[in-house]
Amino acid sequence: MNPWWLAAGLLCLLTSFVHVVAGHFDPVVLFLRTELEPTAKATLHVCWHMVTVTLFMSSLSLLGIGLSPGIPGAGLLATFIAGLYVLYSIVFLVIGARRFRWNLLRLPQWLLLLPVGALAVIGAYAPGS
Repeated sequence: MNPWWLAAGLLCLLTSFVHVVAGHFDPVVLFLRTELEPTAKATLHVCWHMVTVTLFMSSLSLLGIGLSPGIPGAGLLATFIAGLYVLYSIVFLVIGARRFRWNLLRLPQWLLLLPVGALAVIGAYAPGS
């Protein structure tokens, strides 16, 4: 068992549920009510669902390798997921800094994404991994 990957998987699962609940009521319902061109609106809606799939699949992957870290490629998978989550965090930080004059809590998603990435990478390089 790799406790770092388990923690990353649990936090990622929590993030998934926050995304589904809060994301539905805040950005999704709001942009679906706009007069945005239908193809652009549908594309944004699909992107939101793609993020949902990525969050849940990452959760399952991290939980799976956390419970069975001896699976071949587990470290590579954890490092890949960590990279995604760190890069996602950077995107939120950069856009938050530029759009909201460094008010980084206007786009707080990085607060959950960055720890998932950090825990996953720590688990990949922790002794005994």
